[in-house]
Amino acid sequence: MIKRGKGIKMNRPPSLSSPHGGKMSNGQKGVLSACNDSKTFNLFQKNILKFLFIIALLLPSYFLQAQNINPGTDTIYNNQEVAVIEITMNAADKTFLLANENAHSEEYLHASVRFKNSLVDSLLPDVGIRLRGNTSRNHPKKSFKIKFKEFDGSKFFGYK
Repeated sequence: MIKRGKGIKMNRPPSLSSPHGGKMSNGQKGVLSACNDSKTFNLFQKNILKFLFIIALLLPSYFLQAQNINPGTDTIYNNQEVAVIEITMNAADKTFLLANENAHSEEYLHASVRFKNSLVDSLLPDVGIRLRGNTSRNHPKKSFKIKFKEFDGSKFFGYK
């Protein structure tokens, strides 16, 4: 249905029509069709690349597994009971540890720890203790970090 002479008028948006106001000759029709196919192909390529990028980001997380933060029952951890942990330190070190001006100190202080459950009653005479956390160090309820090997000690039943 191509007319010779002045060309045909296409029902396309102005952005896709020819620079001659929508009138094209027989030779120009193939060029426009190739451009449209090229644009479609480029759009298809971009969508495929986006899809592959998302797959590349998500695929490793499928194979990686997080460490189990809840160990099974052993000598130290037992789901059926609550262990008693007693921390003993001298009064001056305790005052230093809890003072607000020392809240961000990374210094370990000397302490002894007694751990008691139904299987173990053990005293560790020389461990290191300091405040733990970042913004929580200024709160009334403190968290402590205990390091068994700080002062030439050893691991406690395989735990550091």
